[in-house]
Parts: sequence; structure tokens; C-alpha cells
Amino acid sequence: MHRGVGPAPAPHITLMRPLASPDYLRNGRFQRYQMAISPKAFEAAHRRVGKAWVALAAALRDPAVVTRLCARLGLDMPRDWTTHARLQLDRAGARIRPHTDGENGGLLTFQLYFPLNRENYETGTRFFEKTPKGFVPARNMPFRSNFAYAFRIGTESWHGADAPLGRLSEGRLSLVMRLRAGT
Repeated sequence: MHRGVGPAPAPHITLMRPLASPDYLRNGRFQRYQMAISPKAFEAAHRRVGKAWVALAAALRDPAVVTRLCARLGLDMPRDWTTHARLQLDRAGARIRPHTDGENGGLLTFQLYFPLNRENYETGTRFFEKTPKGFVPARNMPFRSNFAYAFRIGTESWHGADAPLGRLSEGRLSLVMRLRAGT
């Protein structure tokens, strides 16, 4: 298990699934790993660890929490909706290119950070403006313990991590939840 400052130690990277996109390969190694947060996903992990992460994901999926997030972002709450929550680990050296999260019809993305140690708080998510000459940094979300942010997914929701993830010794752990309309 990785140590961390979340509700419990993070599952070891060997229990997570690598994202097999060329965007997440560096020197032949995967840079981003994910694990769905559900009781089934945590069967391979220690029960105490799984229960804590599953309880946190369940709290975030609560209709009152989702309704408040939608209201805060100016979104109409869909009548039918579903959330997908996962633990995400970006390895040291990872570089996350600007993207919008819009590929799967999502409405909003919520991310809660759990630094594995206290180094490099500046390596959070960066939002960008897309210009004819490329991407220009617009705002940075600090990678601090229990810091969270949410944003509406759209054609202008460009974000990534161009900050120095290479200075992280253990990587970057966060809980990511995506809201989608429909079931």
C-alpha cells in the first residue's frame, strides 16, 4: 500500500489499471493508473482500505452533494444521472496534456487531492485557454491535502498538468468523480 493522507492508505499501484493511451506513456512506462471505487474493485485490496475509499465515494455520490455541485456550476440537475468515481495515480514524471474530459458525454468533473507526501504542492491541475498559437495557462489548482475542485465539462474546459510532476518522488493521488446524464 502507498501511504497517504486520504481516508486510508492508497491501494498499491499493482492493483490499479494503467491507462494505455499513448498520451500516458513515457520511456515505455505507463504514467497514469486508475482504479474504480466500488466494493467489487476493492476486493483485491485490504478490506479496511477499500471500505474507507468506498464510503468517501458514496458520500460524494449522494444526491444532495451532486445537486449542490450542479447548482454551484450553473448546471441544471439531470433527471437521470450517474457518477463514476475512481482513484487516480499519476506517477512521477507524468505529463498530462491539455484535454477537456468531453469524450464520454460527461457534465462535470470533481477532483479531490490526496498528496502522498508534502512535496511539490504546486503540481496541481492547470486550466488553459486555447489560442491559435497553442495553450496559455489560465489558473492553477494547488495540489494540497484535501483540496477539491469541480468544473463543467465543455469544449473550453481545457486542463492538464504541465507542472513538474517529475519532481514528485511517489506520484500524485486523487479521487476523480465524473457526472453524466442518463443511467
